[in-house]
Amino acid sequence: MRSTKQKSSGWVPWDDRYTYDEAADRNFASHTAEARGDCVKLRLWLNCPAARCQRLRGCSRDAVRCRDQHQLNEARAQLAAKAPTGVTGITKSEAPRFAMSSAEAAAAIAASIANLKDPLADDFPLRGKA
Repeated sequence: MRSTKQKSSGWVPWDDRYTYDEAADRNFASHTAEARGDCVKLRLWLNCPAARCQRLRGCSRDAVRCRDQHQLNEARAQLAAKAPTGVTGITKSEAPRFAMSSAEAAAAIAASIANLKDPLADDFPLRGKA
């Protein structure tokens, strides 16, 4: 008599239940449904330029893009609220960058090379010799 529980005849390992395309489709559908629900909760259709969205009182287009655009607009509004008067926010291309002159770069390279040991020098221990 067996003491272990038998698996049902329809049992399939979790990684073999769906093909790659089926899993990707399911993942896309779940993200789209979540985004569509967010659009309805946030009532984004009120300000949507598509008349169909306003008629349906829900997102009729790409809900993921619509939600992401709304989040981007919210972030821009928060930046504008925190910025001093007259400053609209800094884009990535306008952000300050770390810059080094060529003379400073050459000095840094020379200093790093000076700290290296020469493997051909006499004071460098070799594996075969002790």
